[in-house]
Amino acid sequence: MPSYFIGNPYYTGWITIQHEFAADTFATKVSLQQGNVQGVREAYFVFAGQGPYSVPGHPPGMARAQNIQNVAAAMGVRIP
Repeated sequence: MPSYFIGNPYYTGWITIQHEFAADTFATKVSLQQGNVQGVREAYFVFAGQGPYSVPGHPPGMARAQNIQNVAAAMGVRIP
């Protein structure tokens, strides 16, 4: 569980949030496998631009950007 949700044992929003991270991971992998590095970079910058803010059921923008960056790095692609 991401550290920013520790502290409230009754918070169950992380379940949906984990799905969002999984979807971002999948989209990043598929996009990079198809050679769409620019699309992944754009997604990174969109989420990074949201900073620490989020909407209900979604992780903060910077957390999503970091996830995209980590997935890309694991595939040998530097983002940004």
